[in-house]
Amino acid sequence: MRSTKKRCLLLSEMIVRAYHVDRSRINKDEALRVLQSLVSFKRPEQLVLYLNFLKNEGSRAGVDTYITYRRQASSPTPAEITSATPIVVPSRDFHSISLFEKYDQRLNTLYRLLPEQGITFPDTPILIRGGVLAWDMAHLSILSEMAHAYGLITNRQMWDNLILAWRKSVAAFDSWQEFAQSCLLGMVLHEEQIGCEELLKLYQTVTESPESPWVTTSFK
Repeated sequence: MRSTKKRCLLLSEMIVRAYHVDRSRINKDEALRVLQSLVSFKRPEQLVLYLNFLKNEGSRAGVDTYITYRRQASSPTPAEITSATPIVVPSRDFHSISLFEKYDQRLNTLYRLLPEQGITFPDTPILIRGGVLAWDMAHLSILSEMAHAYGLITNRQMWDNLILAWRKSVAAFDSWQEFAQSCLLGMVLHEEQIGCEELLKLYQTVTESPESPWVTTSFK
């Protein structure tokens, strides 16, 4: 059980490093800083609703819709995708062509930088195992940890969320490498305040550094 709990906490390693979270000195102020850096909320119940969203649907729904456009497209530009192969985007979702254009821009930057950094990566985001599931689970993990530190959820609720995130992750991925690719995809699409170059350096650190827990700890 102890090793499982350790792996649960490791799910958020890329986010922890990206936002300089020091788990050795977490207090309410630091927990609030991390929470506000990752998600916008005014009332505690809004954060709890968002945690439930990550567990049940998460950003996976939006990215899946985007990938559907990509798969059907005869051209890489969102405008031509919609005119050539129209599909219905559910009105309840926040998706829009401008969002897809943002995704295109970020992914184009990522794939331009990959060969420059000497990083081997799936030829297209469509081939990344799990889509952005790892990012959702990493997000769920760190938000639950900080929400508990701030006093918004109980210790039991935190561990229920962490264990759920871990179970979903081990069901979808076979290695930290696969998990990291999925997490990187999610961060590229959603962490706009962090440049793609910085995210690639972070990805290399967690997947290649001999001291990285994703290198020293087995995935399953």
